[in-house]
Amino acid sequence: MEDLAPQIVRQRLLIEAFVPLIDSGIALYIWTNQKFLSCVLYTCKQFSVDDALEFTKQYFNASKLVHREF
Repeated sequence: MEDLAPQIVRQRLLIEAFVPLIDSGIALYIWTNQKFLSCVLYTCKQFSVDDALEFTKQYFNASKLVHREF
């Protein structure tokens, strides 16, 4: 039987990161093969959403962003 593990790893390469901050945090998930990332920012401090979106778009060379605020 053929070993399928290397194929599964190539198809589902995921990089995860979490940065805990005081009363806040940043979570980042990147699926490299699908060229998809999810970044979640939780903060009690005021910040410019537009600046955060622009920074993310430029840093990851993203062609499209979708965001939600709550």
